[in-house]
Amino acid sequence: MVNHFMKLEIAAATTNWRWAAGLCLTGLLASSIGCSEDKFGQVSGRVTFEGNPVAAADLEFQPEVTGAAPSYARADDDGRYTLKYSASKTGAEIGTHLVKITTARRVDDGARKLKEKLPAKYNRNSDLVREVKPGENVIDFELTKR
Repeated sequence: MVNHFMKLEIAAATTNWRWAAGLCLTGLLASSIGCSEDKFGQVSGRVTFEGNPVAAADLEFQPEVTGAAPSYARADDDGRYTLKYSASKTGAEIGTHLVKITTARRVDDGARKLKEKLPAKYNRNSDLVREVKPGENVIDFELTKR
């Protein structure tokens, strides 16, 4: 015979199960939407200046969207780079970016500074704009003095 208390326990267990399942589903949806790979594109390329690779150039891709975080890269000896959004995530947010490329930086203990090899129009006064699309993006920069 099923008494009133057993009915309440069964109803509570069913409610708890539904609530837990709903919470799990909400969590899955939030993680797949909020952290979607669809909002990032993978970006790599090469930086040259007057036809020569720019070794150790620092690149910054700043999204035009207000409040969005930039992506960064440092070119290798052949001028090749791959953008990183964070320590564990490669790529850049999809959309239009203002790009700055510089060779100047502080080294050692910060007392010494490497001289800028590129014109200001590529860094301090940059007007370089590039579009990052979903998927793989190869964005080369063939920089000149003019």
